[in-house]
Amino acid sequence: MAMSIPFDTLDYAKKLETTGMPVAQAEQQSKLLADVLGKAVTFPRDLLSSERNLLVKIDAAKADIEAKLGIVKMDLEGKLNVVKADIEDRLGTVKMDLESKIDGVKSDITLIKWMMGTLIALNSAMIIKLLFA
Repeated sequence: MAMSIPFDTLDYAKKLETTGMPVAQAEQQSKLLADVLGKAVTFPRDLLSSERNLLVKIDAAKADIEAKLGIVKMDLEGKLNVVKADIEDRLGTVKMDLESKIDGVKSDITLIKWMMGTLIALNSAMIIKLLFA
């Protein structure tokens, strides 16, 4: 992906020699610098290509994650529906049980009302008999 840039190794080696560097060392350093520059420089077109490749990979990863999330969502919705149905069944059972108990209490209260009415009537009759007898 990295492209080499024009680099005049001979000119660079000559400039190093003029500063007092030995010829062999100047030549070796210019060759090494040319190698480094040739491998280390990245051009804008290379960056754009890399960016496009990364965007494609990101889009693919995003689509994969969205698909997996869709599967997880459907699975959770199914499980929630099962739990909801179970809770509704249990609530229905509890409601029917409470209604039957409430009906039992109502009938007991009705019985107590009749018993109290009868007792009051009997006591009233006894009081009237005692007063007027």
